[in-house]
Amino acid sequence: MRHKITAIILAVVSAGASADVLSVDDCIDMALSSNNAIKASEFRISQARYMVKSLRANYFPDISASATGLYSNARGSYSIEGGNLPVFTVDAAGAPVPSGSFAYFPGIGLDYKIGPMFTAGVEVTQPIYMGGKIRSSVAVAGHKADMAEASLEMTRDEVITAVTTAYADVVKAQQLLEVAKSYKSVVLELQANVESAISHGMRHNNDRLKVSVRINEADLNILRARNAIRLAKMNLCRITGQSMVTDFDVVDKFPEVAVPAAIDSPEAIYDRPEWHALRANELALKSQIDLARSELLPQVAMKAGYSYNYGLEINKSTLFDRGAFAVMLNVTVPIYHFGGRSAKVNASREQLRQSQAEMRDKEELLTLDLHRSYSNLEEASAALRLSETSVEQAAENMRLSRVMFDNGMETLSDYLEAQLLWNQTCQQHVEAGFSLYTAHIAYLRACGKL
Repeated sequence: MRHKITAIILAVVSAGASADVLSVDDCIDMALSSNNAIKASEFRISQARYMVKSLRANYFPDISASATGLYSNARGSYSIEGGNLPVFTVDAAGAPVPSGSFAYFPGIGLDYKIGPMFTAGVEVTQPIYMGGKIRSSVAVAGHKADMAEASLEMTRDEVITAVTTAYADVVKAQQLLEVAKSYKSVVLELQANVESAISHGMRHNNDRLKVSVRINEADLNILRARNAIRLAKMNLCRITGQSMVTDFDVVDKFPEVAVPAAIDSPEAIYDRPEWHALRANELALKSQIDLARSELLPQVAMKAGYSYNYGLEINKSTLFDRGAFAVMLNVTVPIYHFGGRSAKVNASREQLRQSQAEMRDKEELLTLDLHRSYSNLEEASAALRLSETSVEQAAENMRLSRVMFDNGMETLSDYLEAQLLWNQTCQQHVEAGFSLYTAHIAYLRACGKL
């Protein structure tokens, strides 16, 4: 859907047709799909998940094959001369004594040659007990993956907040433009009446100048509103990842806001990604303690393998030309390391306590933020209701002032002041609508519902 919307916008701009109308949800979709911070967070999640798989593989055997070859032209010989060797017997005390006879030893002659040699084999290593090291490392990696997911949610919340605020800026600028145009039309109508009265000698030229000043103010407000629309649209294009010159329209009113009668639940702060990240960090630190403690416990591993060896010629016969199977059990028991490993456990435990203290502080801040955001929402809602009443009263005041001005019972300055007051109340009404919407977004974020 978001790619279709993007294609429509670009096609409309290139064809010079009327701009497409985008809703706030469309802009959010485009921003989420093009934001580089979100893409980076997604890559971090993938990396963390692959790390979990990598560490979990340590539960299973490690199978490897190896081969080594050697060639050497080294050769040589070794010999022992033969001869008669005395024969010994044992007396009654068990001591050896010569028997007077001899045995003939023919001697030994060995010729060796290195030549080609190689060995090849397959080895299987299976950890049996590692003191909980594998389980703890997998747990740490899993909690870090949860932290990465919470970080992604926080980034998404920031993007959504920025998009909705930028979108509301465009709506506000458009509404302020309509207010400025309405104010100018009212002043222009007054100018026509004043010009007619001056031509009949019923008004002074000074009245024309007073009205002209207000028309100039209205033109300036229109120019400011149009510039605000252009800049707000450029900012929205930037956030949504579109070209800065992309043209589009938005709906002419703020999205609907439902103001709750009270805070949904004080427990809502635990739905926020900030709290999920803190909780995952706490669990990771607990597993980190177990990981450090595993270095104080025995470790047992078994290794089995089969190898084939060939080479080393002696007296023109190959000495090694056979395979062999071997099994080895390795047990490592740490005895004493001058307190280095136990200090590492204590350091991990202190880090956990630091994290828990920070969590308690963060919990209070999140609770305060929840109540503050609801208070701001409640005040913004009341301000909007009051601004609606003020607009009605200012409009009625301007109507009565015109009647009195037409009947000569009120001066032109008073009527112009009534028009200006009505214009200001209309602007305040637009600002109140913008404040209500942004306060609503802030409240949803504080509740973890954005």
